[in-house]
Amino acid sequence: MRDFTVIVPTWNMGRYLEPLFRSIVDSPFAEVIEEILFVCEKSNDGSESIIAKIIEDQGSRLPRVRMIQPEHRKGLFIARYLGAVNATTKKIFFIDSRITLPKATGAAMPELSRKYPAMSSIVDIDVEKNIFCLYYYLE
Repeated sequence: MRDFTVIVPTWNMGRYLEPLFRSIVDSPFAEVIEEILFVCEKSNDGSESIIAKIIEDQGSRLPRVRMIQPEHRKGLFIARYLGAVNATTKKIFFIDSRITLPKATGAAMPELSRKYPAMSSIVDIDVEKNIFCLYYYLE
């Protein structure tokens, strides 16, 4: 049963969107995803066209891919809220646009989602690295 909406808030993260998308659809988690919803705030790096290309290439295959474009940039919290309001499922999975999922992600998700009405995930962080570099990309 496809009962998850994956919500990806994004702003100026175009270079990460295709690898993230591929990691989602190539994982076992894709079997329970109804849709992937990109909430793309007005970017100046071509993110909108990258998402449009993903949507075009996806065609009618599942999970369905959609894009919401808020009129003004309001930040991460509001982007997540807009995604949740526009989701077509009751189960929501938020993911950052700079993440790629490991291949085995979601293998247990169908069973766990039937057993538990709500779940939360964590990210394993290497505490030996500079914390600033974990969240921002410096060129």
